[in-house]
Amino acid sequence: MDPGCYSYMSVRKQIADTEVIETENGFLYYWENKFLGKLEAEKERDVYRREIRNKLREILHDNDLELSHSDEGKPFLANYPDIHISVSHAQNHFAIYLSEKVAVGVDIETERRNILRVSDTYLSKQDLAHNHGLTMDNLQIIWGVKEAVYKKFGGAFSNAREEITITRIDHAENEVFYECEKGQGVCHFQKVDNCLYLVYG
Repeated sequence: MDPGCYSYMSVRKQIADTEVIETENGFLYYWENKFLGKLEAEKERDVYRREIRNKLREILHDNDLELSHSDEGKPFLANYPDIHISVSHAQNHFAIYLSEKVAVGVDIETERRNILRVSDTYLSKQDLAHNHGLTMDNLQIIWGVKEAVYKKFGGAFSNAREEITITRIDHAENEVFYECEKGQGVCHFQKVDNCLYLVYG
């Protein structure tokens, strides 16, 4: 595919074994590869990056596509400079968010049983002041939002816990409002199969 011909109309919107969400800014893809099994730590990164690359080739109809990473670890597509991309994985679950419009961020997480015990690593006093209610769902969502926002802005935070503040969680609309030095924003979230959290914005 000629990179100059990329548009929302040319990405694949139906892919086998892949859920596709069309957002106001682009397309979000998430899926599970049940055949990967548990990987050794030193092999995990390469296997996961290959999984993401192969899905991107399918999405963009480009069998020669290569996924690159900046020194900070942010993914980019050298031959598609107009595409903003964010990727995430949790065990055998994967997500890709693509946009032509704005920088985007995505985080996918399996349910963490220790999410409350480690809350001091991601909850700030400012978060607590907004009184979200420390339910397991809210803690998972807050974690995911901070990860997604961190990725959206290319890791431009020295301390995401303190520099990204969650101001409101709206379960009726599946939205989370946040503030950071880059401005205010909104992330969206879904809970899949009662054990998987998908956050994007």
